[in-house]
Amino acid sequence: MKRAVAFLSLFMCLVVIACCIVSIVYPWYIVSFKKIGSDDRVKYLYYWDEIRNTDEKLNATNIINTSSNSDSEKYDDLGYDHIKNVFIVSLAFLCLATLLALISAIVILIAFLAKNRICAKVAGVFMIIVMILLLVSFFQFFRINGAFREDDPLCNGNPVASWISSLFVGDADDTYCHKFMGSNEDELIKLSFSPYVGFWLVIGGVFFSLFVFIPLFKTSNH
Repeated sequence: MKRAVAFLSLFMCLVVIACCIVSIVYPWYIVSFKKIGSDDRVKYLYYWDEIRNTDEKLNATNIINTSSNSDSEKYDDLGYDHIKNVFIVSLAFLCLATLLALISAIVILIAFLAKNRICAKVAGVFMIIVMILLLVSFFQFFRINGAFREDDPLCNGNPVASWISSLFVGDADDTYCHKFMGSNEDELIKLSFSPYVGFWLVIGGVFFSLFVFIPLFKTSNH
């Protein structure tokens, strides 16, 4: 096996690992409320086990009230079981992909030092599995809107969130309760919602994994 190819594959494998690690650290979803005509804004960042919010001059007209004055709330404390489940499933597949990518990097290093074609093929197979695990983590997260409808009081008709039917001039269904990403606004409030950094980095991991196993298979067959 050519050392140049092994070196390239090892470097790309490390990039995949970096994407996975950063994806684990960063939030996967964001919901933002901005008061029209002012700088008042509140952002809700959805992590694996909690929601963290940043409140920018919106204290006097809070749109969402959590059960305490802290800047984070655990899903367990809020009773957000369905939302937690979606995040945990994605996290499980992402962690498995990260672990397997680390093993692949070690196998590629062995192939690099020993010019071993068998190790290159094994690493290539591992990276294909990594890509599949990342894709599962990515696509299953699209269930998050159904989880919002089950758990979020703004989506399931809870009386404390009756504003959902009257706040927007447009279609009340045009919110994160029903759409994966988008925005909506009326005279007072602009609502924005979308997947966040952690979610998109998974696609980066999938992309860079292609540059690991394809060169490995090509060179190991010659």
